[in-house]
Order: sequence, then C-alpha cells, then structure tokens
Amino acid sequence: PGKGHDVLLRALARMENRQAVCLMLAPEEGDGRWRRALLRDVAALGLEGRVRFVGYAPDMPVAYMIADVVVAPARS
Repeated sequence: PGKGHDVLLRALARMENRQAVCLMLAPEEGDGRWRRALLRDVAALGLEGRVRFVGYAPDMPVAYMIADVVVAPARS
C-alpha cells in the first residue's frame, strides 16, 4: 500500500493517450483493503476499463517482455 500506486493512477489519468492500459501485478494480501482503496481511486479518476488487477504472474520475465512500459512505483 505504501509504494505509490495511487501516484501511478493519477499519472495515468493525466496521460493524453487514453488507450493506455495499466496492469497491476500483485497478489491480493490481507483483507483486501488495499485493492478496494485503489478501485475507489480508479473510479474517482475515471479510469474504469484502463486499470486491470492481475493477482499473480508466474513468469515475470515474460510479463516484462510483453510490456511496453514497466513501472515500479515507490515512495522515498
């Protein structure tokens, strides 16, 4: 939750390219509060259909190869 995914969503909302899609590769942890909070952000920013949550990627090297851009948000 503290990595900055909310910042990534705000950046996506500001992009001129409205065709860009963000896949969030992260397993569901705990009680699901983190994902629900991000889903609220997605709705508030009008990003429905442009953000998809993928729980687990068994082959990350392949995920990196097929991506146009890889973002690993982090708060410093």
